[in-house]
Amino acid sequence: MAQGKALKKSEIRAALSELNELCKAEYGIELEQLLIDKTPIAAMRMQRLTGIVLKQRFATPGPPPNYSVTTARRAWPWKDGSPEESAAGAQRELELLNQLRMPGPWNERKPLSGTSDDKIPITWDEFKDDVEHERGLFKVVALYVADKVKGRDGKTLREYVDAKESRRFEAGLDLAVLLSDVAVMGPIASLLGLPTLAVGLVLVGIQYGYRKLTDPSEDRLADSTS
Repeated sequence: MAQGKALKKSEIRAALSELNELCKAEYGIELEQLLIDKTPIAAMRMQRLTGIVLKQRFATPGPPPNYSVTTARRAWPWKDGSPEESAAGAQRELELLNQLRMPGPWNERKPLSGTSDDKIPITWDEFKDDVEHERGLFKVVALYVADKVKGRDGKTLREYVDAKESRRFEAGLDLAVLLSDVAVMGPIASLLGLPTLAVGLVLVGIQYGYRKLTDPSEDRLADSTS
């Protein structure tokens, strides 16, 4: 993969603003407050916010479940029918969801088989069942990114995330400047084509580590049951 066109600081700031508004709506706190939180729940919350960014055009926000491990203020159940019916103004999001339905290392239900079946996606109902909560959707996106980045430009996603220059965010730092200097920002933004989703994904990687991004079993339980 080519390095990819880096996001402008203005694009990163717009993405951070969107994540901040979503963070306040879901948890009643600013994004910066979430990112400097040292408790395990913070990583779960950030993963969930990133999943919502991709899912929100195809879901309907509603009251929270009786129990939420992240203390979310809302739930985001999928809309009835297929996402194609809700895709007006969200074509790139739909394209990405369709990629995630294809066989591959990111697809628990249907890994690559080396046959013609590799060109057939799982159904929307199967996909929704597999990623029915936002942290589950985040995890599939992260595994997809890890596979696509791997070997395309001489670095794996782990090497990017673990690089010495990839420092964590701390109070008082300019988050937009920090993200603009992260080497993996460009490749991931180019791959996903959705700046806010890319920024959320990179934040999880640099703030909480490679395992939070790619371990299939890490933080993947439903928000209402974990």
